[in-house]
Amino acid sequence: MQGKQLRKLEAELWRAADQLRANSKLTASEYSMPVLGLIFLRHAYNRFQKVKIEVEKTLPSHPQRGKRPLTKKDFEEQNSMFLPEASQFDYLVALPESADIGEAIDNAMKLIEEEYDNLKGVLPKNFSIFSKDLLRELLRIFNKEVLQKAEGDLFGKIYEYFLGKFAMTGAQEGGEFFTPMSLVQTIVNVIEPDHGIVFDPACGSAGMFVQTGYFIESEGLKPAEKVTFYGQEKADLNTKLAKMNLTVHGLEGNIQEGNTFYEDKHNLVGGADFVMANPPFNVDGVDKAKDAVKRDPRLVLNGTVNLPKNDNANYLWIQYFYNYLKPTGRAGFVMASSASDAGHSEKDIREKLVKTGAVDVMMAIGNNFFYTRSLPCTLWFFDRGKSMINPVGAALVAALAVGAAPNIADEQPPHLGQPPHLVQPQGIAPTDIIRNADTVLMLDARKIYRKVTSKVNDFSPEQLQNLICIVNLYRGNTQKFETTVSHYLQTAAELAKETAEATTQLQQQLQNLLDVLRTFRLNQDGQDWGIDKIIPEWKNLENEAKSIVEIQNTLVGAALVAAQFAVDNGPSESGQPPYVGQPQFGQPPYVGEPQTGQPPYVEEPQTGQSQTGQQPYNGQPQSGQPSYVGQPQTGQPPYFGQPQTGQPPYFGQPQTGQPQIGQPPYFGQPQGFAPTMMTLEQLAQQCKSIRKPQDKFIKQLLDAMATATKEYQLGKNKDWKALNLKELTDQLKALQQQLSGNPDDEEPGLLHETEYFYKQALWLTSRFPNGVYADVEGLCKVVTQAEIAAKDWSLSPGRYVGVDTTTDEDVDYEERLKEIHIELEGLNEEAVGLAKVISENFKGLGI
Repeated sequence: MQGKQLRKLEAELWRAADQLRANSKLTASEYSMPVLGLIFLRHAYNRFQKVKIEVEKTLPSHPQRGKRPLTKKDFEEQNSMFLPEASQFDYLVALPESADIGEAIDNAMKLIEEEYDNLKGVLPKNFSIFSKDLLRELLRIFNKEVLQKAEGDLFGKIYEYFLGKFAMTGAQEGGEFFTPMSLVQTIVNVIEPDHGIVFDPACGSAGMFVQTGYFIESEGLKPAEKVTFYGQEKADLNTKLAKMNLTVHGLEGNIQEGNTFYEDKHNLVGGADFVMANPPFNVDGVDKAKDAVKRDPRLVLNGTVNLPKNDNANYLWIQYFYNYLKPTGRAGFVMASSASDAGHSEKDIREKLVKTGAVDVMMAIGNNFFYTRSLPCTLWFFDRGKSMINPVGAALVAALAVGAAPNIADEQPPHLGQPPHLVQPQGIAPTDIIRNADTVLMLDARKIYRKVTSKVNDFSPEQLQNLICIVNLYRGNTQKFETTVSHYLQTAAELAKETAEATTQLQQQLQNLLDVLRTFRLNQDGQDWGIDKIIPEWKNLENEAKSIVEIQNTLVGAALVAAQFAVDNGPSESGQPPYVGQPQFGQPPYVGEPQTGQPPYVEEPQTGQSQTGQQPYNGQPQSGQPSYVGQPQTGQPPYFGQPQTGQPPYFGQPQTGQPQIGQPPYFGQPQGFAPTMMTLEQLAQQCKSIRKPQDKFIKQLLDAMATATKEYQLGKNKDWKALNLKELTDQLKALQQQLSGNPDDEEPGLLHETEYFYKQALWLTSRFPNGVYADVEGLCKVVTQAEIAAKDWSLSPGRYVGVDTTTDEDVDYEERLKEIHIELEGLNEEAVGLAKVISENFKGLGI
């Protein structure tokens, strides 16, 4: 099932289920566990049915007795749960109207728990509190045909979606059981938990484990073979949610109930390869007088137990996470922003942690990422293995920050003519160069977010990938950056083809509609009227149509050129960036080596001009011809400026010899990306410029038709009916929606998507033009322990990265206005609610 279809299904299921809750007068807390239990039951039955069919095919058949009955062992060998008949979803759906459906579902859950010890006491069994009608409707909702055929991963997604929606409505301790997906995915992608023991001492509903499973599967591996999950959770209800969540996702884990402040159920001090958590912030009331706290090995730094003097548990959690790790372990966790600057005893603990060299990345997150709290937070990342990387000196770090480093082996610069982002300095590993025990990456992501509702923000998948690229560049891994930019460009180019096709179809459909209308004649009171009489603004509409067609033609031309780049310069089978050929490490990305002084053509160019009549290659240049010799026609892609005759196809001439440190040789873009970026830039501008006038024109035309139909009662006119205008306009609207999107269904449309993926590539390449890490004002900065000490051991990224004072030309002010509108709606809702409360309180005073 595609992402769009899944989102639609999730939303449809939620609307139906939540409508039932609203009509039943149940609270979200009362309703949530039973609904999640039914999702669990539906998933278990689907898996049961699939395995049943597969196993029955392989069972031997006896001449007299036939095939033997299926056993529980048959299912367990296929990693499936065995369901007694009375626990099967179809059995419950088929129960007669007279049956006590609540009791039947409770019994189904009990029977499953009797079969599996790890689920004992976990599944909800309070269905009898619901009305029969509500339960039957819930069973119907989760018995849709699309769900009957669904695989396990789909149910995992639906389960997570419902968890998130219940969190937003305040179920289960105000949503503390659920860490928003964006933050979990960020943590997982930064620490990359792909082996060993993965531990979450505040596991909630096990979201960290589920995303770890997805991460491992994305690498083509099986989670059960790579990692072992351990979790601890204080709340009984959340422990049950976690166990159900793992089961629905086909994962196994050891989840124990216990108060982490006083109990270490798994005894994993120094034993975890990865620790991930979203602990409760700013907890007070921890009894520090208890021996379990005073002598807790999880609070030891420099040989002594460190108890913060203030009544706040944040620095208990932070020390737990550090001490659970193996000497090479990584941790990622959510923490209140105030903890990054906390003073007194907490500052002393923070200083000790920084001096260990394990503090790896600090990432500031903006407001409204949590469903139940609006304050910002910070993601902390430890890597105890980093403390073993020796510092190489501030001068080298500074040199790398501008794009290249001196050659450590012989103090020579990178080889002449090689793009600096492809060259590795000799004699030292990339991770030893910039990232070491003395450095911390400060990353301020507070201005990076996507508005979901008036009260909730998150990261788009692309925003998340961009942040992960920055972390990878800091670690010396440029491959993630290159493949991500390549993916954006390739996606934009592929969307360009779809955009060109849809625009051409829209143009044709619009022309058909205008042609049909142009032929219509109306006999009214002895008068023979043409369409220009019936629609007074007809001439203006026709003139406007010509302008729209010109814009459409320009867009289609740019889109076709961009689409051709997707074919010519797409990623190779090896998954390398979209270079014309596969460059060797450190070599310029040419198919062959250009001769001295010659432009980089595939073959040696012929002297002089291209063949008469040949255009400057909107498509493929002929073999042996120079790449863009001569003047391209004005306005034609692929270049915005006119290259000089015989010159290489660059905006400017590459400098002779060694490029300046930090300056890429061409366009400011990493070599290999520049031609595609340039081609897509024109297309992105066209996509943005056509949307409003095209939509406005279509609306004006349809409105004029509707007005004429009403004024002249054309609905009763047989000649008007014979035009089949509804079919024409429906097709036109469908094509318009394909291009411009549908806000009601959260469909952005091809025009927006094509521009969007180009902008994502531009966001990365404009900030890191060399394809290597560089400090970016207002976004990221690598700091040393000395710099941290100078700021009183603060770990707040905002105190280091500075403020971005440049004008953000990428801001989509139309989108920002939509965001402001969403925010305003939320404020209005709050104002109405407050006014109602004030009014009721005033009445209660009896004044």
